[in-house]
Amino acid sequence: MNEVSNQTPTADKSKFIAWPTDFYAYLTALPGVKVIQGPENVTIGGIQGSQIIMDTPILHPILWLKDDFTWLGGGETGFEQASRRYMILLNVHGEHYLLKFDDDPTTFDAHYPLVQEIFNSIKFGK
Repeated sequence: MNEVSNQTPTADKSKFIAWPTDFYAYLTALPGVKVIQGPENVTIGGIQGSQIIMDTPILHPILWLKDDFTWLGGGETGFEQASRRYMILLNVHGEHYLLKFDDDPTTFDAHYPLVQEIFNSIKFGK
């Protein structure tokens, strides 16, 4: 059983690893992750990428952003609730982008079309 910490989460940089060669393979190999759709190709703003939808269990932080204070997974308590996640990976002019949306699995389908519309409206400069 997981317990939610009442301590403010902090990053232990000694436990950081490099970005996985196959980020989706890394995520889908985590215990309790179930792939709903994908990975499959997608085009956002004229850029080819890949997308996946998956259900995840309660998560510890799995991704820290360089020079930032936030992460993917973990939430304010150090754990993030079980969610359905929609992720898109893009390489835009040599820079890596991760678009993501997560929601309660019971409300995901109602919000997903709007999120797709927002993601499909993104344009990239040169």
